[in-house]
Amino acid sequence: MKTHFPFFVVLLFTLFPIVVNGQYSRRDVRQKQPIEAINLRIIYDFHFVMDTIRKQIFEDRYALEIGTNHAKFQSIFSDRVDSVWRHPYLFGVENIRRGHASGVNPRLWMEPNQRENQDIYLWNFPTAGLLHVSNRFVVRTYVYTEEIPRIAWQIEDSTQMILGYFAQKATARFRGREWVVWFTPEIPHSLGPWKLSGLPGLVVQAETADGFFRFTMIGIETPTGEYIYRHNAPEITTTRQGILRLWRRSWEDPIGLSNDHGVQMGIPVMRDGQRTWYSDPGSFSFPYRPFLELE
Repeated sequence: MKTHFPFFVVLLFTLFPIVVNGQYSRRDVRQKQPIEAINLRIIYDFHFVMDTIRKQIFEDRYALEIGTNHAKFQSIFSDRVDSVWRHPYLFGVENIRRGHASGVNPRLWMEPNQRENQDIYLWNFPTAGLLHVSNRFVVRTYVYTEEIPRIAWQIEDSTQMILGYFAQKATARFRGREWVVWFTPEIPHSLGPWKLSGLPGLVVQAETADGFFRFTMIGIETPTGEYIYRHNAPEITTTRQGILRLWRRSWEDPIGLSNDHGVQMGIPVMRDGQRTWYSDPGSFSFPYRPFLELE
């Protein structure tokens, strides 16, 4: 029988880690292939709801790196976690102090409400007009390509100032969600966070109508001597629908998904003062975890 994650269990589960037996690999930051120099880097705060029962809001931070012919959108937190995995003594003293002497906890620097996401988007890669998307589930990286989406934006008259830039409102329904965005013609790049592109200016703020997701620009940088990279590591080619199925299974049957990737997982849940462990496929599910795309 599958055990669902009721409210009182959600609260207690945050106190205990998921235990994984086996090697949990991350992207190897040493295996990077330079694509081209970065001309502009936009930093976004990403707020998202991961627990739809408690509606607790989590935070990630993304960078949109824009070159001459390519652009990349990736979690800064994820890249930092990957780096810590490859430097096991970087937080050694702090790990021992917090009781992690047996291994590195790569997230000690995070705040309690911060989480990293594993998705990466490359515009005009491998060829012009294509969007290359990768995501990581358990120990494997899955990738697919699609044509750069053409979003049917409706530009409205509403305006406001965001981080000192004149911004105009636009709305669209895209992949099952209603988006409200603000873009600025003062930054003449037809790009934005995630896949939100195609407007006459950079998207500086974006939010879904249900409030589950929000991107907000918090800074702009003009790097010198830095490059857009892609990870040169083993990948499994799939489709966009394949990623959606993996995402759904990651909360419907996380133990089964891990087992399919050769990793044994155990999940502790507290009930009535007693800890119960779930380790069988299909025995446990998280609450519904929304994804950026519904269809």
